[in-house]
Amino acid sequence: MIASTYGWTHDEILNLTYSQFRMYYQQSIKLAARSQILMLQASSYPYMEMPARMNVLKGLNRLTTEHIKPQKEVINETWAFLRKLRGL
Repeated sequence: MIASTYGWTHDEILNLTYSQFRMYYQQSIKLAARSQILMLQASSYPYMEMPARMNVLKGLNRLTTEHIKPQKEVINETWAFLRKLRGL
């Protein structure tokens, strides 16, 4: 996800510290949600009733906040895998 979001190479990602990697990974989730909001606003959002709009916004907000907490394990596993590939 980091490579596609930021356009970085494998080596550039591996040169990040763990805390930098985690921060960029979490931000990429938020960027993806914002992108979905923009697409939704352009297509069906203008035709939705206000309660439906609020449900969509709440759901996307949940994705950007709650989704990050369990992602710590995914981040740790991804970081370990990338470091293993590099032999670190």
